Amino acid sequence: MDYIEIKDKLKKMITEKRYEHSIGVAEFAKKVAYMYDYDVEKAYISGLLHDCARDMNIEGLREYANMCNIEIGEIEALHPLLLHAPVGACIAQKEFGINDKDILSAISSHTVLNKTPTLLDKIIYVSDLAEPGRTFEEAKKLRDVVFKDIDKAVIYAIDVSFEYLIYNRKMIHPVTLFARNLLIKEVYYDKN
Repeated sequence: MDYIEIKDKLKKMITEKRYEHSIGVAEFAKKVAYMYDYDVEKAYISGLLHDCARDMNIEGLREYANMCNIEIGEIEALHPLLLHAPVGACIAQKEFGINDKDILSAISSHTVLNKTPTLLDKIIYVSDLAEPGRTFEEAKKLRDVVFKDIDKAVIYAIDVSFEYLIYNRKMIHPVTLFARNLLIKEVYYDKN
């Protein structure tokens, strides 16, 4: 499936606003991938499809998660919208024919970051928050940081997300916390 086919199909699955966001993430991810000498096509496709399940209703997400054998933990049960990421990876595979494990991982982990994220996981996680359509101050700062140090950008993106979760009395997923702690150790402790 080429970009035009992916975009045409994606347009039918999500709102216009979400589609514009997905294009923004794809374009931004491509720039970040280029900066870090990573496959720009993988980054672009991951960005395009990262939210392909975001506009599904909660029951649809649960049904699709069950169909795809996606584990629904306690936090996902309480905040089922988190399922849109792993369900999106399943949809990318089943409906868009994407079988690249790196792309599927990046889509699956763009909300709850993998414990040991790959470079593509990091690129999509940051691009989702930093794409130019995001106009809040932290997104602007993140757009600067990401082109200097991808790991520091991921830590900052996680911190911004955690601040939002704390302010709104939402649970913090321990998997993302683990990833943050590992990155903090690598960036600030192991290099010294």
